[in-house]
Amino acid sequence: TPFAERVTGLLLRASGHELDARTATEEQRVLAGSLTSVWVHELLAMLRGQRTYDQIQHRLEITATRLLADFPTPPSP
Repeated sequence: TPFAERVTGLLLRASGHELDARTATEEQRVLAGSLTSVWVHELLAMLRGQRTYDQIQHRLEITATRLLADFPTPPSP
C-alpha cells in the first residue's frame, strides 16, 4: 500500500545510511518492508485491544534488532 511504502522509506532514511528506495539494496528494501509489515500488524493489534503499548514496543525492538542486524553500522557524526 502507499502507506506501507512511505513507512518503509522512512525506516530506510532513519537507518542513518542516507538510504531511500532508490539507493537501498533489494535486501535492505525487503527487510525494511518486513519491519513495516510487523509494525502495522502490531498497531492493528493494539487498536483491537490485543496488546499494550509496552508489549508492542518490546516486540518491535526484538523484530527490528533481528531484521536490521546485517545493515551496515551508520557513519559517525
